[in-house]
Amino acid sequence: TDVTVADVLLVIATAAPSLPDADQQAAASARLLDILLEGLRSRPA
Repeated sequence: TDVTVADVLLVIATAAPSLPDADQQAAASARLLDILLEGLRSRPA
């Protein structure tokens, strides 16, 4: 099954509130997005 943008946003939306601080939350969201996008890029077409 392919990961969609909606899936990524859902993961970020559900994971981020567990972080106490907005800067940490933003950094974690950005890092997670980078990881997921890198995974999508590295998959064979």
